[in-house]
Amino acid sequence: MDVSWLVPIALCLCLVICDAGESPPVEGPPLTRYYTGECILCPAGSAGPAGPIGAPGVAGRDGRDGRDRGCCDGGNSDGGDGGGDGGGGGGGGGDSGGGPPSRGGAVYVRWGMTECSSDSQLVYSGIAAGGHYTHPGSGSNYLCLPEDPIYDEPQAGTGGNRAILYAAEYEMNTFPNWASLHDHNVPCAVCWASSRNSLLVVPARNVCPGSDWTTEYAGYMVASFYNHPGRSQFVCMDRQAEVVSRSSHNTDGALFYVADARCGSSGSGLPCPPYEDGGEITCAVCTR
Repeated sequence: MDVSWLVPIALCLCLVICDAGESPPVEGPPLTRYYTGECILCPAGSAGPAGPIGAPGVAGRDGRDGRDRGCCDGGNSDGGDGGGDGGGGGGGGGDSGGGPPSRGGAVYVRWGMTECSSDSQLVYSGIAAGGHYTHPGSGSNYLCLPEDPIYDEPQAGTGGNRAILYAAEYEMNTFPNWASLHDHNVPCAVCWASSRNSLLVVPARNVCPGSDWTTEYAGYMVASFYNHPGRSQFVCMDRQAEVVSRSSHNTDGALFYVADARCGSSGSGLPCPPYEDGGEITCAVCTR
């Protein structure tokens, strides 16, 4: 049956409804437009005036003082307790007091020295320490211990189940550049580069990657002896390394040996060239 004659009637009814203005509110649950008197064929009206400004939102949470800083602000993450070569904005200082405030900057350890570079600030200076070279346990990292420790109810005696820290010594009798350091204890300094937030330790090079990096210091990579039971980290020892005064006692606690390269055709060695068999590995500590 042909119902096309109904179209004009429907359009007329729609126009009447549209001209009638806004329909009165309907109590009860929301209704579709068909039941509220709204014509779905009518053209959209002009935009109404802007509503009033809403009430202020709830205040945000307080900051977390750098707790959630990402990986790339810290570079090397070994410095949280004064160990390794730094830890970005939060490393090196520990709870020693007088450390850098939480507004950023890169913190690093300068092994072998008691002062920092000219544009970095000294957090504290101290002595290098670590586990005994014959012990398979204790920590594997070197620590930069402050010169003024604070104890909290220490128990007398050396017995009991403990991890043990010893002073670190240079073992350099086969390395002419540092022969005068042999058997002396090793100083260290925890430094803060307040205007630079990233830290990078570059092995096998004594310069930083580019002009946008600042060289804090350069030297040689050192670690424990390859055949000793106790393992350690590789750290960058300053080329101008000094000694702790009156410390030539050869007590052999934690030890520092220069790291050198080993070549090999079986796949276990380094590629030579560019590396040289027996060549001492240089290093640079860089910030930006």
